[in-house]
Amino acid sequence: MTIIAAYQQTPEGKAAVRRAIAEAELRSTDLIVVTAPAHGDESISSIPELDALPASGPAAVVRPAVRPDHLADEVVDLASEISAELIVIGLRRRSPVGKLLLGSAAQDILLDSSVPVLAVRAAN
Repeated sequence: MTIIAAYQQTPEGKAAVRRAIAEAELRSTDLIVVTAPAHGDESISSIPELDALPASGPAAVVRPAVRPDHLADEVVDLASEISAELIVIGLRRRSPVGKLLLGSAAQDILLDSSVPVLAVRAAN
């Protein structure tokens, strides 16, 4: 089985990867980190949280999003395709108007996923 983490270079994305690593270690399973640049960023050069993985720990694969503008769809589709055990996402507080105007990839993943989703918040 595999765990999928959705990652952007945000505090919430980093929290999602840290929790996904912990879940992968706990469950002795592999980890796929689907990356998408945050708004205004060009690309993701590295994920420091993955540097802390022990060599004897879970295997982690970083997979740049093919459809970064549709990250939610890509994560949900991948989870179904590989029969993932769990999806880990980061959540941030948004105003009702912000949700209405910008939508929410996290909300889309929560509503559309056929596998369990673990939503985490960044530490304050």
